[in-house]
Amino acid sequence: MSGFHLDPDALRAVTDGLADAATTFDDTGQGVPTSADGGLAAGLVADILRTVGEAGEQLTTDAATLAGVADRCNVDVATPDSEVAGDLLTGAP
Repeated sequence: MSGFHLDPDALRAVTDGLADAATTFDDTGQGVPTSADGGLAAGLVADILRTVGEAGEQLTTDAATLAGVADRCNVDVATPDSEVAGDLLTGAP
């Protein structure tokens, strides 16, 4: 057994917060303009909006994915029998 202790409730609070933040951040993207009247700079402004939108989408996806993975790991940590069950499955013929 390793020399550290992971508190499942603390990790759950972190993963819940991360998932909530991803959802909230994703919701803010609904108000972003899809085009801008920037005169001669309209193309540049559109490129900036697209880049910011793509970065926001990636950030939201990564945060939600990380929260999901950490939550699944937390289930394994919170369930002491999961390690024994994994050993049984690994050792099965």
